[in-house]
Amino acid sequence: RCLSDWSSDVCSSDLFDTNAYRNFCGLVVPTGTWNVSTLIAAEQLRQISAYASPYVIMELASHLRDATDPHFEVCRTAIQALYEHCKERTGQLRMVADSESLIAHMLYGRFPASNAQTSETLAQLARAVALSPSGPLHQSVVKQCAEIGKCIDDGEKNFVADLANAVQWLNPNCVGWEPFSKDKQKRKRALVIVRSDDMKTGIAATQVIKARRLLGEKEDGPDLEGMANAVLAHAPVAVALYRQIVELLISNGVDISKKEHANWIWDIQIVFGIGEELQCGLPKLTLITADKAIARAATEASVAGSILRLPEYLANLQ
Repeated sequence: RCLSDWSSDVCSSDLFDTNAYRNFCGLVVPTGTWNVSTLIAAEQLRQISAYASPYVIMELASHLRDATDPHFEVCRTAIQALYEHCKERTGQLRMVADSESLIAHMLYGRFPASNAQTSETLAQLARAVALSPSGPLHQSVVKQCAEIGKCIDDGEKNFVADLANAVQWLNPNCVGWEPFSKDKQKRKRALVIVRSDDMKTGIAATQVIKARRLLGEKEDGPDLEGMANAVLAHAPVAVALYRQIVELLISNGVDISKKEHANWIWDIQIVFGIGEELQCGLPKLTLITADKAIARAATEASVAGSILRLPEYLANLQ
């Protein structure tokens, strides 16, 4: 559901990332005084409205395609918590739009229709998981989770391929993930480029082109630089995070193909819109996360105040 349909009678809004929900359910709930009900009650007292990210639902649901997945139980509980935390009284889920839709709407004033349908499907899946009785999930839910799991796998493969291409562009002779392990001078020159404003503009420009594709606009349309600057202004954390990943790859060499690194792509997607005002005057969005890379990117983008660790957030509610 479009954010503009929701009431703006809130003082602030928050979004938990994937691990924030997992940690809340796996650590806080069993051992502490907090549970979803007390969390919601504390937020209501402070007029805080919680929003769900479609990427968080995807990451959690991807672990529900196989009941033997070691993360199955905590991810199932986390989706239940997400649904209860972010639902309206009507049962509908408050969600932020996906990153592609946020950029498309910012630049052209409209959302890609296919993305809106995907978000609605994810909201319905979260509801189905949350309302499922204990025991095995219904086969239709498992099937949906399997489809989402494939999307997660494909998204990570594409991210790895993009960065592998970047490594080859930097050093065509590189056969691994350390393009300048034996050439300090080239590494220094590459780092100058990656740390430049032009690099940030280039990353933002790729988002503009992607938005144009989704909306059927000409990819080589006018004002690419101006639109890229708009993306920089409205999604600085996502751009900074991507840039920092490339810098890390050049500085130290990082095997992006490993699962714990390939899933950085979802961190990049989740942080779009952090520190920004949501549509129709809703307050700026605060991300609840313990991810150090996201915190560094938020500092680089001068919006560190829009990032809170879960213990800090809960302490602020007391």
